[in-house]
Amino acid sequence: MANPTTNYGFIMPTATDLVTDLPADFNVFGQAVDTQMLTNANAAIAKTIVDAKGDLIAATAADTVSRLAVGSNGQYLQADSTAATGLKWASVGGAGVGFVSTDTFSAVTTLSLNSKFTSTYENYRVYVDFTNGGGTQSLLMRMRAGGTDTTSSLYGYYSPVGTWSGSAAAEGRIGTVPPIGSTAQVVMDVSRPFDTKITKITGLYVFTSGSSIGEVSEFAMVLNNTTSYDGFTIYSGGNSFTGRVTIYGYSLS
Repeated sequence: MANPTTNYGFIMPTATDLVTDLPADFNVFGQAVDTQMLTNANAAIAKTIVDAKGDLIAATAADTVSRLAVGSNGQYLQADSTAATGLKWASVGGAGVGFVSTDTFSAVTTLSLNSKFTSTYENYRVYVDFTNGGGTQSLLMRMRAGGTDTTSSLYGYYSPVGTWSGSAAAEGRIGTVPPIGSTAQVVMDVSRPFDTKITKITGLYVFTSGSSIGEVSEFAMVLNNTTSYDGFTIYSGGNSFTGRVTIYGYSLS
C-alpha cells in the first residue's frame, strides 16, 4: 500500500516508526481516518429518507435533499419552481395525448364500458380488436351516461349500406360482424363526449377473413343533444365476440 495512501493521502507508520514512534504516528493516522469517515458519512444520503416504492430524492437547496413522495397512477413528473423540491406529480391535462385504459373481453355479446370519458380530455381515440365467436350480425354502438345506454337522439350513417335519421334512433351501425373465427378492427374518434355539447363519432371498420380483407367501411354518428357521456356500449345482435378495447384521450388546446 502506498504511503501516503492512494485515495485519501493517509500517512501511515513506516517500518522505522513501528520501533521508535508508533504511538504518536498511529494517532495521526487514526485521526485522519476518523475525520475522513465523518466527511464521507455527512456526504452520504441515508436510505431512510425514502419510505415507499417510487419515492424520489430531490434537492431543495444547495447540498440539501428531501423526499418527493410517489405520485398517483397515470401522473407524470413536472417541473414547478414553487414546489419545495422544484418538482411535482401532475395529472395529464390540456393539450396532448394520454393513455386512458385497456379492457379485454371474452365471449361476450354486449360490451359496456363506463367512466372512460372525463373532463381530462376533450376528445378520444378508441381501438377495438376482436374475433367473432358465432353468427353474422350488425355491429352496433350506443353511448352511455351514468351506466345507462342512450336510446334516442342518435343520427348515424354507415357507408355504403344506409342511414339513420330522426331523434328516436337508439344506436349507430359500425359494420357487419365478420364470419366465425375472423378478426375485425375498429378505429374511431369520439369528439367531446363529456362536454355538454353535440357529440360526434367518426371511424373506420375493417374485418379480415383468413388472409383476405372481408369488409372495409367508414361510419359516422352524431348525438343531437347535450348530454355528458362517460362511456359506450358495443353489441352484435347476439353474437359472442372476444378481444380488447384500448382508449387514448387527446385535447386540442
